Amino acid sequence: MASGYTMLAAVREVKNLQPKKIIVAVPCASLLASQLVEKEVDKFIALEVSSKPLFAIANYFDKWDEVTEEELKAILEK
Repeated sequence: MASGYTMLAAVREVKNLQPKKIIVAVPCASLLASQLVEKEVDKFIALEVSSKPLFAIANYFDKWDEVTEEELKAILEK
């Protein structure tokens, strides 16, 4: 979770469904993103929170491939 804004939008949308709890769990997050999301949910879990000024999610994975728009459409159609 780099900036946290996409997750924040998702959390706010889920809140409209009035769940009993909202739990966000991510493998890695920037410190600012975690602070942004953490105050909006019941529980926030991140295996790694980085306070480095340059945060890139791809740095936390051995293999990082971008998903093309065509691949995304095929996944969503399934």
